[in-house]
Amino acid sequence: TESMQFPSSQFSQVYEVNVSGGRSRMVTPMPMEAISISKDGKTWLYQDPESLSVLLNKLAEASTSYLLGQIAAGADCVMIFDTWGGIADTPRYLSHSLDPMVKIMSGIRSKHPNFPVILFTKQGSQWLSAMAKTGCTGLGLDWTIDIQQARSLVGNKIALQGNLDPMMLYARPDVIEQETIRIIRQH
Repeated sequence: TESMQFPSSQFSQVYEVNVSGGRSRMVTPMPMEAISISKDGKTWLYQDPESLSVLLNKLAEASTSYLLGQIAAGADCVMIFDTWGGIADTPRYLSHSLDPMVKIMSGIRSKHPNFPVILFTKQGSQWLSAMAKTGCTGLGLDWTIDIQQARSLVGNKIALQGNLDPMMLYARPDVIEQETIRIIRQH
Protein backbone atom coordinates (compact mmCIF):
# COMPACT_ATOMS: atom_id res chain seq x y z
CA THR A 1 0.00 0.00 0.00
CA GLU A 2 1.26 3.44 -0.92
CA SER A 3 -0.01 6.85 0.10
CA MET A 4 0.04 9.54 -2.51
CA GLN A 5 -0.13 13.25 -1.78
CA PHE A 6 -0.93 15.19 -4.92
CA PRO A 7 1.52 18.07 -5.43
CA SER A 8 -1.18 20.57 -6.35
CA SER A 9 -3.03 22.35 -3.58
CA GLN A 10 -6.25 21.75 -5.50
CA PHE A 11 -6.32 18.27 -3.96
CA SER A 12 -7.07 18.32 -0.28
CA GLN A 13 -7.15 14.57 0.20
CA VAL A 14 -4.48 11.94 0.45
CA TYR A 15 -5.36 8.79 -1.42
CA GLU A 16 -4.12 5.48 -0.12
CA VAL A 17 -3.84 3.17 -3.09
CA ASN A 18 -3.36 -0.53 -2.84
CA VAL A 19 -1.52 -1.24 -6.09
CA SER A 20 -1.43 -5.01 -5.67
CA GLY A 21 -5.15 -5.71 -5.26
CA GLY A 22 -7.52 -5.12 -2.40
CA ARG A 23 -9.39 -1.94 -1.62
CA SER A 24 -8.11 1.57 -2.07
CA ARG A 25 -9.41 4.36 0.08
CA MET A 26 -9.27 8.08 0.49
CA VAL A 27 -7.94 9.41 3.76
CA THR A 28 -8.64 13.00 4.73
CA PRO A 29 -5.60 14.61 6.42
CA MET A 30 -7.80 17.04 8.36
CA PRO A 31 -11.31 16.09 9.45
CA MET A 32 -14.00 17.39 7.13
CA GLU A 33 -16.83 18.38 9.40
CA ALA A 34 -15.14 16.25 12.07
CA ILE A 35 -15.76 13.05 10.09
CA SER A 36 -13.10 10.66 8.84
CA ILE A 37 -14.01 9.65 5.29
CA SER A 38 -13.11 6.33 3.72
CA LYS A 39 -14.01 5.70 0.07
CA ASP A 40 -13.48 2.84 -2.30
CA GLY A 41 -12.25 3.28 -5.87
CA LYS A 42 -15.73 3.39 -7.41
CA THR A 43 -16.82 6.19 -5.12
CA TRP A 44 -13.64 8.07 -6.04
CA LEU A 45 -14.48 7.51 -9.71
CA TYR A 46 -17.81 9.30 -9.30
CA GLN A 47 -16.91 11.94 -6.73
CA ASP A 48 -13.52 13.08 -7.98
CA PRO A 49 -12.82 11.67 -11.45
CA GLU A 50 -10.28 14.39 -12.25
CA SER A 51 -7.93 13.50 -9.40
CA LEU A 52 -8.40 9.81 -10.15
CA SER A 53 -7.33 10.55 -13.74
CA VAL A 54 -4.20 12.28 -12.42
CA LEU A 55 -3.32 9.18 -10.41
CA LEU A 56 -4.13 6.81 -13.27
CA ASN A 57 -1.90 8.80 -15.63
CA LYS A 58 0.95 8.61 -13.10
CA LEU A 59 0.38 4.88 -12.70
CA ALA A 60 0.30 4.44 -16.51
CA GLU A 61 3.67 6.22 -16.79
CA ALA A 62 5.17 4.13 -13.99
CA SER A 63 3.71 0.91 -15.41
CA THR A 64 5.08 1.71 -18.86
CA SER A 65 8.57 2.23 -17.44
CA TYR A 66 8.31 -0.95 -15.40
CA LEU A 67 7.10 -3.05 -18.34
CA LEU A 68 9.80 -1.62 -20.62
CA GLY A 69 12.30 -2.73 -17.98
CA GLN A 70 10.76 -6.21 -17.98
CA ILE A 71 11.08 -6.35 -21.76
CA ALA A 72 14.72 -5.20 -21.56
CA ALA A 73 15.32 -7.94 -18.99
CA GLY A 74 14.08 -10.60 -21.40
CA ALA A 75 10.30 -10.94 -20.94
CA ASP A 76 8.62 -12.72 -23.85
CA CYS A 77 5.25 -11.05 -23.32
CA VAL A 78 3.65 -8.56 -20.92
CA MET A 79 0.14 -8.39 -19.53
CA ILE A 80 -1.63 -5.21 -18.50
CA PHE A 81 -3.89 -6.41 -15.71
CA ASP A 82 -6.85 -4.40 -14.38
CA THR A 83 -8.73 -5.93 -11.47
CA TRP A 84 -11.03 -2.93 -10.94
CA GLY A 85 -12.25 -2.00 -14.46
CA GLY A 86 -15.25 -4.33 -14.27
CA ILE A 87 -16.88 -2.25 -11.54
CA ALA A 88 -17.33 0.74 -13.85
CA ASP A 89 -20.05 1.57 -16.32
CA THR A 90 -19.07 1.76 -19.99
CA PRO A 91 -18.18 5.47 -20.26
CA ARG A 92 -16.03 5.33 -17.12
CA TYR A 93 -14.46 2.02 -18.08
CA LEU A 94 -13.38 3.51 -21.41
CA SER A 95 -12.00 6.70 -19.84
CA HIS A 96 -10.55 5.42 -16.57
CA SER A 97 -9.52 1.85 -17.36
CA LEU A 98 -9.12 1.16 -21.06
CA ASP A 99 -7.60 4.56 -21.87
CA PRO A 100 -4.78 4.17 -19.28
CA MET A 101 -4.13 0.63 -20.55
CA VAL A 102 -3.92 1.96 -24.11
CA LYS A 103 -1.43 4.61 -22.91
CA ILE A 104 0.74 1.87 -21.41
CA MET A 105 0.48 -0.22 -24.55
CA SER A 106 1.33 2.80 -26.74
CA GLY A 107 4.42 3.45 -24.62
CA ILE A 108 5.50 -0.14 -25.15
CA ARG A 109 4.67 -0.06 -28.88
CA SER A 110 6.71 3.14 -29.36
CA LYS A 111 9.86 1.21 -28.43
CA HIS A 112 8.84 -2.36 -29.35
CA PRO A 113 6.20 -2.21 -32.13
CA ASN A 114 5.65 -5.96 -32.41
CA PHE A 115 6.06 -6.99 -28.79
CA PRO A 116 3.19 -9.20 -27.49
CA VAL A 117 0.89 -7.35 -25.09
CA ILE A 118 -2.09 -8.97 -23.37
CA LEU A 119 -4.88 -6.85 -21.87
CA PHE A 120 -7.05 -8.13 -19.03
CA THR A 121 -9.96 -6.59 -17.18
CA LYS A 122 -11.56 -8.63 -14.41
CA GLN A 123 -15.31 -8.82 -15.09
CA GLY A 124 -14.73 -6.92 -18.33
CA SER A 125 -16.16 -9.34 -20.89
CA GLN A 126 -18.73 -6.75 -22.02
CA TRP A 127 -15.80 -4.67 -23.35
CA LEU A 128 -13.84 -7.41 -25.13
CA SER A 129 -14.62 -5.92 -28.56
CA ALA A 130 -13.31 -2.50 -27.49
CA MET A 131 -10.24 -4.10 -25.92
CA ALA A 132 -9.53 -6.08 -29.09
CA LYS A 133 -9.52 -2.86 -31.16
CA THR A 134 -6.61 -1.40 -29.15
CA GLY A 135 -3.92 -3.27 -31.06
CA CYS A 136 -3.12 -5.72 -28.28
CA THR A 137 -2.01 -9.19 -29.32
CA GLY A 138 -4.03 -11.06 -26.70
CA LEU A 139 -6.88 -10.77 -24.24
CA GLY A 140 -7.04 -12.39 -20.85
CA LEU A 141 -10.43 -13.84 -20.00
CA ASP A 142 -11.87 -14.25 -16.55
CA TRP A 143 -14.24 -17.11 -15.76
CA THR A 144 -17.44 -15.10 -16.42
CA ILE A 145 -17.54 -15.57 -20.20
CA ASP A 146 -17.67 -18.64 -22.39
CA ILE A 147 -14.57 -18.88 -24.57
CA GLN A 148 -16.60 -19.45 -27.74
CA GLN A 149 -18.65 -16.33 -26.98
CA ALA A 150 -15.44 -14.35 -26.45
CA ARG A 151 -14.04 -15.66 -29.74
CA SER A 152 -17.20 -14.58 -31.58
CA LEU A 153 -16.80 -11.06 -30.13
CA VAL A 154 -13.12 -10.58 -31.06
CA GLY A 155 -12.57 -12.75 -34.12
CA ASN A 156 -9.57 -14.93 -34.89
CA LYS A 157 -6.83 -12.28 -35.11
CA ILE A 158 -6.24 -12.03 -31.37
CA ALA A 159 -5.10 -14.63 -28.84
CA LEU A 160 -7.30 -15.54 -25.89
CA GLN A 161 -5.90 -16.85 -22.62
CA GLY A 162 -7.17 -17.65 -19.17
CA ASN A 163 -10.79 -18.44 -18.34
CA LEU A 164 -10.19 -20.63 -15.28
CA ASP A 165 -12.01 -19.55 -12.13
CA PRO A 166 -9.24 -18.98 -9.55
CA MET A 167 -11.43 -20.60 -6.89
CA MET A 168 -11.09 -23.83 -8.88
CA LEU A 169 -7.63 -24.12 -7.33
CA TYR A 170 -9.35 -25.14 -4.09
CA ALA A 171 -10.78 -28.21 -5.81
CA ARG A 172 -9.20 -31.64 -5.80
CA PRO A 173 -6.28 -31.99 -8.25
CA ASP A 174 -8.27 -34.28 -10.58
CA VAL A 175 -11.10 -31.71 -10.80
CA ILE A 176 -8.59 -28.92 -11.54
CA GLU A 177 -7.09 -31.07 -14.30
CA GLN A 178 -10.51 -31.85 -15.81
CA GLU A 179 -11.51 -28.17 -15.83
CA THR A 180 -8.20 -27.12 -17.36
CA ILE A 181 -8.54 -29.71 -20.12
CA ARG A 182 -12.13 -28.58 -20.77
CA ILE A 183 -10.97 -24.97 -21.20
CA ILE A 184 -8.09 -25.97 -23.49
CA ARG A 185 -10.44 -28.00 -25.69
CA GLN A 186 -12.75 -25.01 -26.06
CA HIS A 187 -9.87 -22.96 -27.48
